[in-house]
Amino acid sequence: MDDLSERISCSDGTCTGIINERGFCNICGKPLKGWQEREEQKKREKDKREEEIEEKKQKEEKNTEIQKKEEKIDIKNLLQKEIAKAKEEKRIRERAEEKRQDQGARLFEPVVLAVSQLESELSNNKQIGFRISDHHVEMHLGKERKVKVEVFRHGAGHKFHAVEDVEYEYPEHQVPNRDLIFETSGEAISFLVKVCAEFIVNQNE
Repeated sequence: MDDLSERISCSDGTCTGIINERGFCNICGKPLKGWQEREEQKKREKDKREEEIEEKKQKEEKNTEIQKKEEKIDIKNLLQKEIAKAKEEKRIRERAEEKRQDQGARLFEPVVLAVSQLESELSNNKQIGFRISDHHVEMHLGKERKVKVEVFRHGAGHKFHAVEDVEYEYPEHQVPNRDLIFETSGEAISFLVKVCAEFIVNQNE
């Protein structure tokens, strides 16, 4: 007790005793006034310091544990997982694209069949050429005119896009290209047949 018993006298003025290490007078046995409060305050401060030290220690241990976990990351394994994940995502995208392509091809099939028949009907006309695929058809009418029709995704469904290019030798005679959208394959087929008919009539004049 830092020899307080040698220096602190009893707080009772009628007693000549001194305070022992437990905070009590060695003669009358009375406690020193305020002694208990001071001891309790010291204890609280000590407990608080110990709690702070323990909290700091736990925090340091936690940080060390996290650091060890980070150091133990298996890069090779992580890379393999990410590659597998990327492959799966790519496969899903490709399957979705194939599905859209197949759906578009089915919708475009009537146009392909009609243009194939049109090509057969006009096989003797050397001025009209055809290019046919599952998703678009092209007609070349002479050297200056080209018509292309293709199917494209529109919202939840599909539509048919027709573009007519006309080129002339002299820019001043250039005419605007036609850019049309059709709702059905029947409309697209009718447009192509009409274009062929107009070309044949003008060709014979």
